Amino acid sequence: MKLPICIILAVVATNAVAQNPDVSLKFEGRFDYRIPKDAQQTLHPYDTLGRPSLLQLQFRLEPGLKAYVAQRLQRIPGDGDPELLDQYFVEDEGVWRVGKQIVPFGNGAFLRETTLAARGDIDLPIEGAQLAIAICDSGHSRQSGFAGRMSFFDGDLGFSAAIGRHWGINAGSFTYFRRPEDSPGQGAGLKQILGADLSHTFGPLRGKAELVLMSGGKTPQDPTGAALDLSIAASPSKLRTYELGWTRSPSRQDFIRIVGILQTVKNVTLEPMVRFRNGIAYDFSIQLHVKF
Repeated sequence: MKLPICIILAVVATNAVAQNPDVSLKFEGRFDYRIPKDAQQTLHPYDTLGRPSLLQLQFRLEPGLKAYVAQRLQRIPGDGDPELLDQYFVEDEGVWRVGKQIVPFGNGAFLRETTLAARGDIDLPIEGAQLAIAICDSGHSRQSGFAGRMSFFDGDLGFSAAIGRHWGINAGSFTYFRRPEDSPGQGAGLKQILGADLSHTFGPLRGKAELVLMSGGKTPQDPTGAALDLSIAASPSKLRTYELGWTRSPSRQDFIRIVGILQTVKNVTLEPMVRFRNGIAYDFSIQLHVKF
């Protein structure tokens, strides 16, 4: 599947040059200094939640197609994704997408899986309801099957499923209760993940909840059972956001996180985070988040 995707991207890129498209080059840097309780201090170009720094190329064609390629600055140790390319796909935005992409699931609390997939987005015959579904195949020992989310009320309520094999092996998944470097890697993973999520805005407050049920783990490192995350974020101004979150892991451990997002200059924020596990300090990190 990978070769055809690369061919499609090359063809679209060639057509883009011929048609003088809207081309943009962007960079999103996440430089994270972390102080774990039980390990050495680290400095990485990815954050404590496994979100990578990305160099991004995007171009649009006259018929409405868009191509996107994003490369990570560093592969995360233990990650089930061995590639530096984080995503590469072609899409008719809001209709279909083909290539390596983040599969639709939940509101982002638990699962961030990048896999080769063909995705379709379908408006349901209910106002504010939509189905996003992706058929996935990243090859032996990596994710395959399907993943999707049915959402209502313009995305505020959703029900998700990822079914197949090797789900949850990416370093960016389950990082509210698992460090990115502790991903079990290729060959591991879950057969089934079911989820429900809810979010709502109350003035300057944004509340979120997500519940996942996981089963069919290949290794003892794969989390099986139920996990729940609740969070509330407050934005007293455009320059400041504060978040308080609680996660109950499948092993019945409680993680509390306190996060700040503080804009220093345009497109640059400082994002400190402190976490506690079962009432004891777990780690502290501060991230320099840059976009341009």
